[in-house]
Amino acid sequence: MAGEVRLCGVVSALRLRNTKKGDRYGSFNLEDKSSFIEVLAWPDTYKKCAELLGADDPIYVKGRMEVGEDRVQVIANEITALSEAAKHQKNNLANGKLLTNGEKVHLYLRETDVSADELVRLRDTLLDYPGPATVFLHMVADAETVIELPEQVRIASSPELENTVAKLFGPRVSFQPLNNQLNPAS
Repeated sequence: MAGEVRLCGVVSALRLRNTKKGDRYGSFNLEDKSSFIEVLAWPDTYKKCAELLGADDPIYVKGRMEVGEDRVQVIANEITALSEAAKHQKNNLANGKLLTNGEKVHLYLRETDVSADELVRLRDTLLDYPGPATVFLHMVADAETVIELPEQVRIASSPELENTVAKLFGPRVSFQPLNNQLNPAS
């Protein structure tokens, strides 16, 4: 199983190695406040980001997630300083440019309210509405994790889709931010 991901965090446990050809590559843990994931930067990517991996500053990683029986890792395609990635995104938004082709659809859910089987049902529902829009899944627990769904799950946003999702999941999955629902006053 593999999919495109975009992550940010700080580098820990950096290990440098050489390929059989003698080219340098790196593997490291990318950590945030709650967890970490192993990242592999092959020689072409490593050459472009070697200085970033040795610093303590947060980084932004674009890559491909690979899930195997005994490990989960990200194969990095691009690694940049988080501050640079944020500036680039802000500039693109200020210039009125979209960062991806087509529109974007954001779905919000509380991680504890939706089971793995229901996530599969949500994906299958989205696949019934194919179109050009990129889907971003905001999974909220102690922190918010945003997952850009793969190209195969591009959709055509419509009131019919919103109604279908509302019927299946009620308020547990929403096309609107859950901010007011996330930290309800007890």
